[in-house]
Amino acid sequence: MSDEYINQVILDYKNKLEKGILPQLANLTPAKLRTECENVFKERYSPLEDDPKLRSFFGPADNDRNYSQIIRNFDVDKFRPPR
Repeated sequence: MSDEYINQVILDYKNKLEKGILPQLANLTPAKLRTECENVFKERYSPLEDDPKLRSFFGPADNDRNYSQIIRNFDVDKFRPPR
């Protein structure tokens, strides 16, 4: 993902948070972020649009594990910002 895209996502997140559009992401923790990723996946997953993005962050899915399982078991420390 490009730095420009990442910056746009962060800016959009901050704007929506200020407007109260994202109450589920207020007081965000790595565990809450992982849970929200799984919720969004369950609610509106589109293989054509989402697989490349999911693969770039969570790694590839395979016959034994789908993205829901991968997200649920993903190490929450990987949701922490770099130090």
